[in-house]
Amino acid sequence: MTDKVVAYEMEMTFSASIGFREINDMLSHMGMEERLQIKDALKISLKQVLPCIPDEDYLRQAAQIIKETYGTRVFTITECHFVGYRYIREIAREVSTDD
Repeated sequence: MTDKVVAYEMEMTFSASIGFREINDMLSHMGMEERLQIKDALKISLKQVLPCIPDEDYLRQAAQIIKETYGTRVFTITECHFVGYRYIREIAREVSTDD
């Protein structure tokens, strides 16, 4: 026996601001509280298939994960926020329910 399961395939876009590690470390060592950052320097796409359309809490959590996880030796992500969907479409899958 099979059941039809609905899911949503999507590409979400996020905008991220970056700060440069060496420059900001130097500013910190000089006793300056200001940090150099380039606003909305990166556009990040996240493709997923989910069982529902994400709510605002999910989108905030995804932005926070991007902020905490991505970055390089050279730069850090200082801010990240959801911009919108590039696409979102409903997809149906047949799932076997046999025991």
